[in-house]
This record gives sequence, C-alpha cells and structure tokens, in this order.
Amino acid sequence: MKWKRMGNRRLISLTVLLCIMAISVLGLASLRLHVAGEFEAERKVCLFFDDGWQNQYDVAFPILKSHGLKASFAIATESIGLDRGTFASRMNIEELKELQAYGMNIACHTKTHSHMINLTSSQLYEEIVTSKDALTQLGFDVNTFVYPFGEWNDTIVNYVKSAGYLCARGAKPQVYSLKNTDPDARFRICSWQITNQSLDVFKEILSNASEDEVVVLTYHFLSDEASKETYISVQNFREQMQYLKENGFKVILLPELFTVQDESSELLSYIEVAILMTAIAIIAIACYLLLHKTRKHLKRSS
Repeated sequence: MKWKRMGNRRLISLTVLLCIMAISVLGLASLRLHVAGEFEAERKVCLFFDDGWQNQYDVAFPILKSHGLKASFAIATESIGLDRGTFASRMNIEELKELQAYGMNIACHTKTHSHMINLTSSQLYEEIVTSKDALTQLGFDVNTFVYPFGEWNDTIVNYVKSAGYLCARGAKPQVYSLKNTDPDARFRICSWQITNQSLDVFKEILSNASEDEVVVLTYHFLSDEASKETYISVQNFREQMQYLKENGFKVILLPELFTVQDESSELLSYIEVAILMTAIAIIAIACYLLLHKTRKHLKRSS
C-alpha cells in the first residue's frame, strides 16, 4: 500500500508538471505565430505620417483610400487644430476621428514635440504618458509612440513601456526584423524618412522588405509649393503609393505586428495542433512508464 500511495503521488505530480510545460510551450508558440506568421509570406511595409499636418488629411488620405492602404498618423497633442486656415494648418479632432474610423492608426508624438533626451522625469511623464491619456480621452485607440526627432534613450524607452504602448518608432533608416528576439526591440523600430527621393531610390529602399524584415516609411508635409527637406510633392507621393499597390507589397499598420489577440474562439493552427499532440503523447508515455514501474514495485513488495 505504501508503494501504491507513493506511485500515485508521483504519477499525479509528473502529470501536472508535464501539463504545465505543454501549456507553456503552446502559449509561446501561439504568440510567436501571431507576431510573425499572419503576414509571413509577404513583403511588409508600414507607413507613417508625422506631426498632424492638414495636407496629410486633404492630400494623402484620399490617395491612400484610392489604393486601399492604411497608415499611422503621429500626433503631438498640443498641435491638434493649430493654425487653421494657414499653410501650416494641423488636423483637428474631427479629421483625426475620420482617419481612425476608416482604419488608420492614431499614434502619439508626445505633447509638445520636444527634444526629450534631457527632460526631467516629470517632463517625460507629461510628454509620453499624459499625452497618451489625452488622446485616449478624446476617443482614440493609442498603442504606438513616435519619438520626436527620432531621439530616445533607455530612460525614455522605459517610460514608453510603462505607459502601455505596444511599439515605438524612431528615425534611423533600418529594417525591423521579425526574428529579433530582444523583447524591447519593438520600442526601437527604425524608419526611412521619405521626401522627394526619385522613384528609383524609393524602389531601392523597398528592396529591403521581405517576409522577415519590415520597411517603415515616414512622411511629413505634402505640397507642390514648398521645398523644405521634409516635404514631398503630391505627384511623387502618388507614384510611390501606386508602386506599393501594384508590386505586391503588404502595407500594414505597425501595431498589427505586436497585437496579441484573444484566440480562444479561433481554430488552432496546424503547428499549434502538432505541438499540443506531441505534448499529450509525451504525457501519455510518461504516465504509462511510471504506472508500469509502480506496478513492478508493488509486485516485488507483495
């Protein structure tokens, strides 16, 4: 009886341990598949429009809609509705809500668009956390942060993480790799600044996109009447969007790469099923071997 009780306890303990291991492996596999697998066979591109200029609504938005493309619009909260009726007009709340209603992503670009490297803790809180809260109170679903001037350090990244953002984007021209195992990599995503580059240069930038590497493109001011380094002509922009659409690129919103959805109502993928069945088989074999060993000990003791 003593051996039987000990065998039963061991059997229960080992079964529980193996179940926990199986669930953990399955959970990790599900997360990895969702992050990197939903668009796995396509060349991925993300579009951003910074600073909330009204010409992004008047010019870029109709062109994006005509090609069925989505983008993120990075907004500094104190600039909403600023300088209306002027060349430097910014989008107002109604225009931003129309963008979101169509499926565009409204990203936070701080409160005042300040250089943040030397800000105090309270100032960083205002720029990163309070600005997100302000946009949320206005009715926007905010999950992306954009660093002004592409500037960040570890302290700034920690504030971004603690504020509950899914990801954050800078300004260095470099791809984001879906194979990056660093959990903080999604808070240091880089981007090409697109101005009046030729279409050939634009194509060269896009050549970096693959099923494992995402190219992020950032636009600012769209106008045929300006010449600053951050401006792009309407015709150039139109040609670039047409090229994206006609050449098989998958234009996605950046946070779509990181959103962990509730998959309880969805069918398991083939890989998940394989992992689950393997775990069940391991448990069954372990239980059989332990039970067999227990029976042998019982026979010897009887």
